[in-house]
Amino acid sequence: MDSVLDDAKEVGINEIISDHEEERSEVVSDHQEEETSEVVADHHGKKTNEIVSEKVEKEPVFEETTNEIASVGVEKKTVSEEMTNENLPVKRNPRVVFVLGGPGGGKSTQCANLAKQIGYTHLSSGDLLRKAMKLDAENGTMIESIIKEGKSVPSDVTMRILQKAIDESGNDKFLLDGFPRDEEIRSAFETATNIEPELVLFFDCSAEEREKRILSRNEGRVDDNPDSLRKRFKYFEEHTLPVVDYYRSKGIVSEVDAAKPTEEVFEKLKSILNPASEMQPEEGKLEATCELEKEIMNIKI
Repeated sequence: MDSVLDDAKEVGINEIISDHEEERSEVVSDHQEEETSEVVADHHGKKTNEIVSEKVEKEPVFEETTNEIASVGVEKKTVSEEMTNENLPVKRNPRVVFVLGGPGGGKSTQCANLAKQIGYTHLSSGDLLRKAMKLDAENGTMIESIIKEGKSVPSDVTMRILQKAIDESGNDKFLLDGFPRDEEIRSAFETATNIEPELVLFFDCSAEEREKRILSRNEGRVDDNPDSLRKRFKYFEEHTLPVVDYYRSKGIVSEVDAAKPTEEVFEKLKSILNPASEMQPEEGKLEATCELEKEIMNIKI
């Protein structure tokens, strides 16, 4: 009996101890959670305050930088407006005259005389290419072989040389001698420059007369020989005459009888090109033309 009572007491005491330990564990757990929450809250609150403080401190700097950028933009705009309104030169549309005709028709002689008297800049595509042939190591051999064959130099090469000469001339009136030789270069020129000729001068002269002139002039050109002449004449008939016909359909071709004496042809050309108001070249243009012709030797592709 006493043993049973002792066992019961022991069981009761153990239950009380167990319950007490559970309560103590819950209290400790709650206390730890509260402390942890406080620490976390304090930590994040501090960090949040730091971030807010940092943001507040940085905002004035950002505003100052933004204002500086805006100020620079305003200044640049003002300069741009001043350049647009006051300082930029007014670019005039150039007046371009194409001068076409078969080899030996006298185009270069007449264009040189016209340039001296009426203020046009004379640019001979053939002369420019021959100068480039001598001066340009990279493309010179290619240009020479094409010229000997009486064919047309690639349009990109021709355009590069011609555009450079136009840009450096200081003039806005041009006689483009022997240009364009074919439809490809005609189209390339108009596309690249957005310029159409105001006039096309066509030197009409028989093949027999032109051949006689070429063989008698003895200028030492690589293409002044019977074989090259035949190829050049053929190229002119097959490729250049269609260009003349194209512009004739536009009503801007003036034909000149180039078989007549040089002086007579010159007077005819002046009457076509030279209205009374333009008999004298603008001051400075003639000098620029002469200087350009002197410096053509320096032109490189």
